Amino acid sequence: MKRIKPNIIDIFVVFAVFLILATTIFRWINLKKLPLESEINTVVYTISIYNEDYEYNSIIKVGDELYLYDSHEHLGEVIDTKYENTFISMLSSDGTETKYINPARINITLKVKLNAKIKDNGFYTKDNTFIFPGYSSLMNTNTFAFEGQIEDVVVESK
Repeated sequence: MKRIKPNIIDIFVVFAVFLILATTIFRWINLKKLPLESEINTVVYTISIYNEDYEYNSIIKVGDELYLYDSHEHLGEVIDTKYENTFISMLSSDGTETKYINPARINITLKVKLNAKIKDNGFYTKDNTFIFPGYSSLMNTNTFAFEGQIEDVVVESK
């Protein structure tokens, strides 16, 4: 009986099958870690919108619904809005710095309420998008699209 030596293609096929099997097992294990079965809680979080045109002053109202821009995923209802002036720093000829109100720009702070699945340092939306302090994304209401950054997350009820 003649012995068959494995060639490079045989080794590659065995290695590829091993990688596919390992990847499938790894994904199956990690899929169980998603909070699909976790308890739904009320979350209030803060979104900051920096350096917007002044013409958007008061464009977002309490009661507006908030969505992720690309996926149209619901991010909650706006429960509070705050509009603040921005400042320009100017150096005088003697080197002192003076701050002036920038009449063309504002910062907007939103408080948003959502029922979500809580995780250690953030929360999962209904479609399992993880939102956490520092998360930045394009978001929109029915009247306004913007780049917003999550500043803090507070669990209101557990």
